[in-house]
Amino acid sequence: MRKLISILVAAVWLLGSWALPAAAGEPVIRVVLDGEELSFDDVRPEIRAGRTMVPLRSVFERLGARVGWNQEARAVFIERGATSVVLPVDNPAARVNGVEYILDVPATITGGRTMVPLRFITQALGAAVTWDGGSSTVLIDSLSPRKPAKEIHGYYVDSKSLESLEQNRATITGVSFFSYILDAEGIIRDKVLFPMGQGLAGEAGISAYALVFSQDPSAIRAMLATPESRTQAVETIKRLLAEGGYTGINLDLEGVPATERQAYVDLVAELVTELRPRGWQVILSVPAKDSEVSWRQGYDYAGLGQHADYLILMAYDKHYPGGVSGPIGPLNWVEEVVNYASGLVPAEKLLLGMGIYGYDWPDGGQAKTLDLEGVKSLAGQQAASTLWDSSAWSPYFRYTSADGVDHQVWYEDAASITGKLEVVKKYNLGGIALWRLGIIPPELWQAIRQTLDPLHRGTGASSVSN
Repeated sequence: MRKLISILVAAVWLLGSWALPAAAGEPVIRVVLDGEELSFDDVRPEIRAGRTMVPLRSVFERLGARVGWNQEARAVFIERGATSVVLPVDNPAARVNGVEYILDVPATITGGRTMVPLRFITQALGAAVTWDGGSSTVLIDSLSPRKPAKEIHGYYVDSKSLESLEQNRATITGVSFFSYILDAEGIIRDKVLFPMGQGLAGEAGISAYALVFSQDPSAIRAMLATPESRTQAVETIKRLLAEGGYTGINLDLEGVPATERQAYVDLVAELVTELRPRGWQVILSVPAKDSEVSWRQGYDYAGLGQHADYLILMAYDKHYPGGVSGPIGPLNWVEEVVNYASGLVPAEKLLLGMGIYGYDWPDGGQAKTLDLEGVKSLAGQQAASTLWDSSAWSPYFRYTSADGVDHQVWYEDAASITGKLEVVKKYNLGGIALWRLGIIPPELWQAIRQTLDPLHRGTGASSVSN
């Protein structure tokens, strides 16, 4: 009997000794948050398919995030500041502020704990992550937020824009002054000048652009029609840039005829040839499209992007006053626009345009434009409850007016803007352009500052062209 017991003890010891080297050979993953090593109870971090997976609550609650579980969707959510992350279990399609990312390794449940990819979530929440292979240690720095440096451009259209520029001068990197138009013959004319705004921009080192606007296809055609008319436009632009002390030009030509597609590219090429040696930039405000649609064939993204310093994608008015009601810049559509454009133009040359306002649609009628203060006031007057469209990543509300007409009001807010800013980060765009200075409330500026750093380049003037 004693012999049998001795054999069993020896066998157990032998099996244990064979198992030890394998266990000892597996590195123990350490996680250090802001200089303090985190402890783990029953389930430790592990490497899976080259990704460090960690127990959800053990790390992210200590990072100051709110974490939770959605049983119906079988997904975890993490919220910190203006950022929300949703990770379905056993599904690689994660979302950050409504924008989808496909993960190499999805969230899983191990030993009753939800294991999530550490680097993806930590970076989404704005912290820095580094890996020390020698000690198998993940180092997280949440004390110095990591935000991408981007162009933050604003359109300046009236006296309200001055106050907005003054209040946000440390955030804004470029301003387009709505000062010039095309007349019926396609000649550039002064509309209204903004010397105080230009002076403030100069003092703050903010790039100042002369904006030439037209939405008259006939006037645009007249300017683009011949080499002589294009050269005349170039010479006029050179003169007004020199006289006005601008950084460059922003052409906002809305309604370029399809027949003038190549002529518009030729104009931009000539402009760049003449302006860039003199230190001036060329920006183009172009309508958004997610394919080569017939009504916007006048805009050759690839051809224009080959020459211009930046293209501002005016990714708003998907639903417009004269059409059916709906989100102004639905996130799913905005990403389709960016995905299409970034396949034709280097991403760093693209600025995502955002329309910061709302529309009030009466049933069967034309919408009225509201600034966000007007939206807030109307919602209060009507005691309306805010609703949320998760696919469009947009707020809206409904009400019935005193005359019995049903209304829908769609608008942007700080939450909807975070989704668009996430698109900028995902595609590594050059930055954003805001329509318009003077109507953007403080909470939206705060959302921008929490997500992006302004790209300052000394004088504020630079070129990213090839």
